[in-house]
Amino acid sequence: MVDAPLPANESDRLQALHQCKILDTAGDCRFDDIVRLAAQICDVPIALVGLVDSDRQWFKANVGLALTEVARNIAFCSHTIGQSLLIVPDTLTDSRFADNPLVIGKPFIRFYAGVSLLTSEGYALGTLCVLDHVPRKLSFQQTEALQILSQQATRQIELHRSLTDLERTAIESRPIKRLQPFWQRIVFGLGAISALVIGIDAQSKFLLLAALNTGVLFSISYLFRQEMVKHRQMENELEQERDFSTAVLDTVGALVIVLNRQGEIIRFNNRCVQTTGYTFESVRLRPFWDIFLPSEEIESAKAVFSDLRAGQFPNAYENYWLTKAGERRLIAWSNTALLDTKGAIEYIIGTGIDITARRQAELALQKSETTNRALLELIPDLLIRLNRDGTYLDFLSAIDKAKFVSFDKTQGKTVYECMPPEFAQQRMHYVEQALKTGEMQVYEFQLQIAGELRTQEARIVVSGEDEVLVIVRDISDRIAIEQAKDEFISTVSHELRTPLTSLRGSLGLLLTGRLGNLTSKGHRMLEIAVNNTDRLIRLINDILDLERLESNQFTFYPQSCNIADLLRQATEVMQPMAEKAGVTLSSSSLSVNLHADPDRLLQVLTNLLSNAIKFSPPGSTVQLTTEIQLPLSRCSPFSSDPPSLLIHIQDQGRGIPASKLETIFGRFQQVDTSDARQKGGTGLGLAICRSIVKQHGGKIWVESDLGRGSSFYLSLPTAETKDRKTSSVGWSADRRSNVLLDGEQSAGGWQLILMRDQSSTHFDTLQALLEKQNCQVTVVASVKEAIARAAVSQPTAILLDLGNSETDDWELLTLLKQRQSIENIPLIISTVRLRNFSLKYWAQWVGFTN
Repeated sequence: MVDAPLPANESDRLQALHQCKILDTAGDCRFDDIVRLAAQICDVPIALVGLVDSDRQWFKANVGLALTEVARNIAFCSHTIGQSLLIVPDTLTDSRFADNPLVIGKPFIRFYAGVSLLTSEGYALGTLCVLDHVPRKLSFQQTEALQILSQQATRQIELHRSLTDLERTAIESRPIKRLQPFWQRIVFGLGAISALVIGIDAQSKFLLLAALNTGVLFSISYLFRQEMVKHRQMENELEQERDFSTAVLDTVGALVIVLNRQGEIIRFNNRCVQTTGYTFESVRLRPFWDIFLPSEEIESAKAVFSDLRAGQFPNAYENYWLTKAGERRLIAWSNTALLDTKGAIEYIIGTGIDITARRQAELALQKSETTNRALLELIPDLLIRLNRDGTYLDFLSAIDKAKFVSFDKTQGKTVYECMPPEFAQQRMHYVEQALKTGEMQVYEFQLQIAGELRTQEARIVVSGEDEVLVIVRDISDRIAIEQAKDEFISTVSHELRTPLTSLRGSLGLLLTGRLGNLTSKGHRMLEIAVNNTDRLIRLINDILDLERLESNQFTFYPQSCNIADLLRQATEVMQPMAEKAGVTLSSSSLSVNLHADPDRLLQVLTNLLSNAIKFSPPGSTVQLTTEIQLPLSRCSPFSSDPPSLLIHIQDQGRGIPASKLETIFGRFQQVDTSDARQKGGTGLGLAICRSIVKQHGGKIWVESDLGRGSSFYLSLPTAETKDRKTSSVGWSADRRSNVLLDGEQSAGGWQLILMRDQSSTHFDTLQALLEKQNCQVTVVASVKEAIARAAVSQPTAILLDLGNSETDDWELLTLLKQRQSIENIPLIISTVRLRNFSLKYWAQWVGFTN
């Protein structure tokens, strides 16, 4: 344990502390309110207002600690008064306090935060501090609030000192006592004259009185005049002192009232006027209970004043005052007494704070906490509060407490100390994710509880700065029910599929007429039967597909496939449906390879196209586009992270309500229940699409506005193969459209300038393909030559072969862009290094607008 050094101004500090005359005084609700508020704000069990004397720390206010003082050499606050703020997150890791008796013994302090009570003269009289039995950290807002409360505590101490100094000056304005020397001189003079008169004869007496008649009266008149001048001067001085005292009391932020021993109001400051609505003149010299107290408290107040004793003060209490408008205000009072020369009570000074709003807030908070506690106790979940490093801060066990460990065994420990390593690492991973993203994290894990393997679901949400709330629920029974339901549906579907297939074949055979002629009505009835049978078969197939997908029994056959080919196949399959609905399909795709199951991706694309066609009005267009997305982490063109492919399917239909954007991917979910009858469909298509996309490591989502159509997006990882196809993407400054050079799109009549790298292995092939399309090709070997020829001939486009490590490609791009003579000529880039950079990103980065 390290002793705290004495402040440089220790003797002056102690003198200032003793002048406040606050040590060893009775409790004061103003300071009690401050420590209670500090404990609530900082969420700790202990808060103190402590004054550091020469050999002890005495507690003026105390919540949560059964001590009134401690020795100065073990007091944490002895260190704090040497600085403005001291925070010790964990006392056991701080060499100054690790072996402190208050740490290793009761009350077992593990956390301390204190702020100095610094007076206007710069003396640290003590501290406002908060303590806890477990390590913790304060947020910036909690630290700031603690500093504000310490300033309030300091003001209360200074107010206590100021009121003590002003009490007698403000009240003892009794000038009659100042005139006693004057009357004593008058009496003495008259006595001297009487002594001269007594004992002389009548003639001498007459002469003496005649002689003194003028002089004595003049002397008495002179003395009277002198004393009256002094009396007026003293009255003026006292009036100034009263005005000063009144001004000081009116600036005090508390209610101040002065009563005589009969309970009559002698002084009444401005805050009292503002709070009650009464002026001082309207209450002056009236018993305070007749004006302010509710009827039920009047008799008890009278009884107190009928038996006033000095030993009753100082005291503190709370009671209600009635305002002029009849409103009840709760006031916290602290009273002191002024005694006369005989030790009897002469005046009572009350200082009060209106705590009505605070008490209402406390009651509302208490009611809310009671309600929340009742609700939490009914929740069959385990609630855990953890900080960033995994330390247990709080713990509310579930109703079935036998299933979980008690908080006593985890308090102050980390998850690594209380859980197996693999479970602790898993939990802390999701804790970090929650704190990093601010989003709720959900995961499942299994534990052996009472000899039975149980499945738990953990939901982690951010509950404060650097802390999370973990909600753990046993979902074993729910999973068992879901599995039983899925098995039942799968079994029924399998059993139904065979007879339905046979029924469909028979109905189809009847519909052909080969088994006999049909009437028109009979033919129509068979068509309805066939359509409904087809719908049932689709429903059963979708149920079986979804069940196999979710149980990981679905077999995928991933292979290298090109997205342009898949989109072309999907549009060809859906073209008849689109023509029947009067809808146009428009497809524009990059030639990008994927490592995926082409049949399953085609299933997803046709399903999405089918939905887009069904919900699009006649004459509208369904757009299919693709683009390459660069990962957000990419900061270099040579990053190894692969880009992703974004597929966008946009319709011009009625749109989807915001409340349905997520639910439509669930089982048997449709935007409108009437859709199943009007549009067909099973309500399982999007659920199957999401499962297939998820199995491919991708994502699917929808964006939509009612009345403005819907946009479905698929994000899929691109292929990680070395034999990636060469892709060429062009940006046109005037057309602002992507151009794909794949041999199927005509480039006839183009005038092209080709700059090639001598080490290129594919450029000859590309040149031959372009010339086959009747393009006029001019081949150049340098940047300078390319710029010169382009400035003269203004070709249709400039084609660059990029990607060789010996060529400074990005410098080339910049030079081309800076030449005004060719600024608006479209640029086409050919590369085999698509995996290592985003062409669009870098071309725009050096200044190409499209």
